[in-house]
Amino acid sequence: MSALRTGPGVTADLELTPVGIQTRSFGTTTVDLEVAPLAYLTRWRMHRATELLGSSTKSIAEIALSVGYETERAFAKVFRRHLGATPGVYRRQLPR
Repeated sequence: MSALRTGPGVTADLELTPVGIQTRSFGTTTVDLEVAPLAYLTRWRMHRATELLGSSTKSIAEIALSVGYETERAFAKVFRRHLGATPGVYRRQLPR
């Protein structure tokens, strides 16, 4: 299994050879979902993170690790870009 670096502090542990995807093209290859695999992975991570922010008492750092980010900072940067708020602000705005 190889670690695919998708940005500073972000990796995806994937075995790409059996499915015929070369690591260097992984970020731009489309699949039946009509979404690049890395975009799909990021969407899934953000979806899972929003679930965890709303349903768990895990720290943001723990959530970052559980959805595949090596650092809270890398997670927060992507989260803000996709959802328009930091994970902490997002969590505080959720209905109790």
